[in-house]
Amino acid sequence: MLDYNVPGGKLNRGLSVIDSYQLVQQGRELTEDEIFLASALGWCIEWLQAFFLVPDDIMDGSHTRCGQPCWFRLPKVGMIAVNDGVVLRNHIPRILIKYFR
Repeated sequence: MLDYNVPGGKLNRGLSVIDSYQLVQQGRELTEDEIFLASALGWCIEWLQAFFLVPDDIMDGSHTRCGQPCWFRLPKVGMIAVNDGVVLRNHIPRILIKYFR
């Protein structure tokens, strides 16, 4: 479910987190740990966006997202997609607590 819903777009939101962190550091080369943390935060943003899009597709009755059928349109998914959206959202605080506490 994560592989289907999260990385399908351009990832602009997540990548902008890394770019923004680089700018805040005034162009200083980031350490491996800083790149990892910025990437983790960027993925949280991407998961949040996917959480918004899954129910949005259901409400709009959309057929495709990023060139593939919407998640809820897949056989054996249907309205379970609502719960899947919540699962996407629930990963975010787990990552934030694990790496940013």
